[in-house]
Amino acid sequence: MVQLIALYILMPNLPNLTAVTIVYLIISAVLGIIFPLVMGALTFLNVSIRGTISGLANSTMNGPHALGAWLAGLLYAQYGGYPSSDLFAVVCLALSLDCFLYRNSK
Repeated sequence: MVQLIALYILMPNLPNLTAVTIVYLIISAVLGIIFPLVMGALTFLNVSIRGTISGLANSTMNGPHALGAWLAGLLYAQYGGYPSSDLFAVVCLALSLDCFLYRNSK
């Protein structure tokens, strides 16, 4: 996760579109691999309600995704492009890393 945050920070400073595309490919591939693993782990918590678990997990993911896309669009329009929306993504990833690693370990 820390590497993904570093990639988001690096993104506005990349020299060309090819480099940005490669970084987005890496980020999408990593998060695309993690999501099914987490969903699989969640559905095995209680097999009798696995449909409910996956439905709730998808809905809690899609709502904030839509809200984040809206907010990133506002940041992009108001504050001069990608650096502001990338900073927003970095903050969101750092907060999720904090929630899952440090707060759940207590």
